[in-house]
Amino acid sequence: NYITVGRYEDALQELQEAVRLAPKMSPVIHENLSTAYVGLNRFDEAKKVIQTAIAQKLDMFEMHSALYLIAFMRGDAPAMQRELDWAKGNPREYMMLANQAKGAAFSGKMRESRLFFKQSVVNARNANQNETAAGYAAAQAQIESLLGNKRQARAGAEEAQRMARSAETLGVASVALAAADEARGVR
Repeated sequence: NYITVGRYEDALQELQEAVRLAPKMSPVIHENLSTAYVGLNRFDEAKKVIQTAIAQKLDMFEMHSALYLIAFMRGDAPAMQRELDWAKGNPREYMMLANQAKGAAFSGKMRESRLFFKQSVVNARNANQNETAAGYAAAQAQIESLLGNKRQARAGAEEAQRMARSAETLGVASVALAAADEARGVR
């Protein structure tokens, strides 16, 4: 998968062709195409792909998550709020809470970020999405470690490891733990 390895130009060519050949086949193709555009910092095109897919009734939660992130990158608070309102009460609302958590951290609002991460973990677990919940706990731990918040990084990483044991979760949690230990002077 070109997107996974950051080869957005290659992904773009394949996905444009897939949409051209079967424009109403799958919402995932449209969502992946928008992801490739975002990876290339072509936000207007990403947004247009999503809006076209939604108009064709090829809607999926990840598209609204992407619209939120595009709005965040542009500082478009009304557009962000529209997506938050759309997600409210949705069984996958935890995804939008995680977006809010990451955005708050990026903006230096760590108290707010921690609250959103906590909500996203709880909501994901309530939806029986333990791996996703662990991923959010690990992401928070990684952010905490990058900011030098050793205690929070360690607690988050350990929580993530208790929730799920996938390679991805363990990898992110381990990086957070290593960074926290490095910050403590442990070698």
